[in-house]
Amino acid sequence: MPGATAGYCIRDYHDSDRQAVRSLFVTGMRDYIPKCYRHVLTRPRTLLGLLAVSVALFLSSGSLLLAMLAAPVLLAAAWRLLDSYYGRFIQLCLEDDLQDIQKTYLEGEDSHFWVAESDGEVVATVGAKPSAPSGDGERTLSLTRLSVRRSHRKRGIARALCRAVLRFAQLRGYKGVTLTVGIWNPEGKRLYRSLGFREIDRISPKELVGKIFEDVFLCYRYDSPAGSS
Repeated sequence: MPGATAGYCIRDYHDSDRQAVRSLFVTGMRDYIPKCYRHVLTRPRTLLGLLAVSVALFLSSGSLLLAMLAAPVLLAAAWRLLDSYYGRFIQLCLEDDLQDIQKTYLEGEDSHFWVAESDGEVVATVGAKPSAPSGDGERTLSLTRLSVRRSHRKRGIARALCRAVLRFAQLRGYKGVTLTVGIWNPEGKRLYRSLGFREIDRISPKELVGKIFEDVFLCYRYDSPAGSS
């Protein structure tokens, strides 16, 4: 479908790309952990909570050292908890659609998977598959698994991959394209809004760990020309 441009080319996924795609997904997801962590640290209630724990320890023990160590210990524990939380999610994805990419995305006409290649290496990925059926029966496509190697970001690759999905949706007659993006991911939100996506909903975490870290996801939608009235 798309061709070569700006030092990279976007092409269809091949089975020989499987390991590279899975590795890229894992690396990309782990890059989100510091973003989510920083997002939580900037929340006023987090700072107030750390201060309250330190003050309570000092008042109860009389030890200034213990009070001073409380915040670093809690922060280290929080990092390990968040790392484990994302680790479980990554493993679930690897065992789900990324277990057999060919079967999930390329055996049906209404789904697809692309990679961006540079100097013979896979440096970015994106997938598209039908969204869960809505109550009104409207057909929408889900943009998923967008990931770009850190060394190849800010080159327009993510934008080009998203446009490949939007073109695919229009060709297949989908009325819109949906996706989710973390509330702590400002770069992703800017990209999607610049492409014409708009926020339509928010997904709050169900797990306790997700609630602690306010791991909220925004639901975005793009209305394709084929589905516009």
